Amino acid sequence: SQSWVTRFKRKRRIGSRRTTKFVSKVNHDDDKAIKTAAADFVASIKEEMKTRPLNQICNSDQSGFLKELHSMRSLAPIGEKTVVRCVQSKSSLTHSYTVMPLIFADGSMGDYLFVVLQEPGGSFPKCIFTPSTTSNDLLILLDSWTSFRDQAAIDSSLPSGKTLHTRQIPAGATGICQPLDGYGFRNFPTFIIFQRDPILKVISLSFTVMRAPIFKPMIQYAWHAAGYLDSAPTVRFKTPVQLCFPKSVHSTKCCSLGCMMMSFIKCPMCNFTWCFKCYVIEFHRC
Repeated sequence: SQSWVTRFKRKRRIGSRRTTKFVSKVNHDDDKAIKTAAADFVASIKEEMKTRPLNQICNSDQSGFLKELHSMRSLAPIGEKTVVRCVQSKSSLTHSYTVMPLIFADGSMGDYLFVVLQEPGGSFPKCIFTPSTTSNDLLILLDSWTSFRDQAAIDSSLPSGKTLHTRQIPAGATGICQPLDGYGFRNFPTFIIFQRDPILKVISLSFTVMRAPIFKPMIQYAWHAAGYLDSAPTVRFKTPVQLCFPKSVHSTKCCSLGCMMMSFIKCPMCNFTWCFKCYVIEFHRC
């Protein structure tokens, strides 16, 4: 009866909650097996890490971002049935772009970022992987995406004299033992939401920020959180948002000579504060 259901729910403190995660029945049933596979994978990689320097071990993964980030909640009068918000472009709410960075176990980040804008035209350099490292012998951790499992295609794309050892993270375990999933990607969308400008300019500026040497401990922590490094970084680090957007940044003027505008960001490369015009529109480069 309805009363029995109500008493049952009240006794066990069960209530209606918004679903925060969807999983397939197979993944849910095999959760223990996935965790075991993840632990075995981490253990095997840690053994390999003993035989090579940390700057020869990397992780790469794709992550998608909406062209315009927004919150699904807004302030409105209580009881209002329709809440309307103004956006720059409705299509930007449903269209996304994909970025694919390269992070190394020593805390450094690759020099280039692969970006897919879902556009039919345009071109991209043939190789963004080679300039990111001076090493001729590299170990990379990849997820189980079909293209990443095509070893023949990967080998055929390597420049002469380069050796790339790929290790596939077990299916379903990327959230456990992939550094970029565990902590690395978490800071990118949080940082980029603070800026609005043509996409490639924002990506370029954000990528420059993420590559700042001051954030090396943060990237190392991503490897530690995934289980590959036993010790966490000894240096206490701030996230890009905490460092670049401190509360005091809006009360100081832009450091550009002759500019009287109030600053909006603190550059982690030069440690100066800049206004939106000098940093974004004029494309600040340290």
